[in-house]
Amino acid sequence: CTWRDTDIVGQEAMALLGKRRYRLTSQEAGEDLRILAAKGRLGFWGSALFHASLVVVFAGALITGLTRFSGYVLLTEGQTLVLDDSGFIRTPDRPKMGGSFPPTVVELRRLTAEYRDDRYLIGLLGEVELREGKAGSIRGSVGVNHPLTYRGFQLHLERLGFAPAFLMRDAGGRILLDAYVNLVVLREDQEDSFSVPATDLVVRARLYPDFRLHLGFPSTRSPIPRNPVLDLVVMDRGRSLYTGLAPLGQTVRFGEYTLVFQDLKYWGYFGGTRDWGLPIVTAGMFLAVLGLFMRVFFSEKTVSVEIRRNGRGSEVALRGRSRYFPAFLEEELDRMRESLTPGAFGSSAVRQFGCSEIARTFQHQSPRTIEQPNVLRSE
Repeated sequence: CTWRDTDIVGQEAMALLGKRRYRLTSQEAGEDLRILAAKGRLGFWGSALFHASLVVVFAGALITGLTRFSGYVLLTEGQTLVLDDSGFIRTPDRPKMGGSFPPTVVELRRLTAEYRDDRYLIGLLGEVELREGKAGSIRGSVGVNHPLTYRGFQLHLERLGFAPAFLMRDAGGRILLDAYVNLVVLREDQEDSFSVPATDLVVRARLYPDFRLHLGFPSTRSPIPRNPVLDLVVMDRGRSLYTGLAPLGQTVRFGEYTLVFQDLKYWGYFGGTRDWGLPIVTAGMFLAVLGLFMRVFFSEKTVSVEIRRNGRGSEVALRGRSRYFPAFLEEELDRMRESLTPGAFGSSAVRQFGCSEIARTFQHQSPRTIEQPNVLRSE
């Protein structure tokens, strides 16, 4: 039998490749025809972009290592503090370049906590004022996920606690303690302690923010300080001097001492950070994702279709090369081979051809490259 005219088969092949958005070129040598098709140019640039993004990420990481600053400070409502290298209670990251936090007077004017169903903490908000020399002051709000930007630094709020105010006197009326004490007593099962200066006294405290008696035992209705009551234990060198409840404003007496629970405020744990490398790392990660997207969805492919005459008819050879994902190209060539079989040319052409597939092999050029010859020959 005789294959269809070379030009007709070439047109069919070019139409199939054109539908798949290949860039086409053709070469004629006598009665033979060779069609070269390629696509995925963006895939190459995606790969280049991905590797360039690694350089950007590494550069950002280097800048972070040299310039990152982080420091943490604990402030009570109404407290004013000079915030500098010595004012932070913890500075895990000290920069080798770029300087540290500038000496600044910071005041925590107010700290509020928002609860859902009077039980679940869903928001923290601190109102702060920053003053630096004669440059004036800056007021702003600081939340958990809403930092305040100040001279390249970000001030953020991490957590809060209660700070009861105590007034303790001895028998002669001398004031032994008059201060707010920052305690970790957010839950009724938490207990914290502190020592009274210049004495051997140790006070252990447990707070019930919204006090109630439940089955004869103290408990709290909610973590909101509506009716705060302290459960106190006062020790003197291991000996208990007092054990009992102290509501807000009440004076308790033990031995030669008196203790008043005067007031209750919040304390906030704030962090001040600066990271110049973070935006660069973020940009590098974005470029990496973009490069991978381009490489996956616009991978490089080349297909060649050779149509040549032989002594008994004609043969069509399909060859493909894919830099990545060769299995997808294999399926694509299989569909194209089926489309170029004589049955695809219509019922009138089926009677003219008796063609069979005589070769279909794979040769792995590299782990990322595969070439697939598909040869259709008339018999």
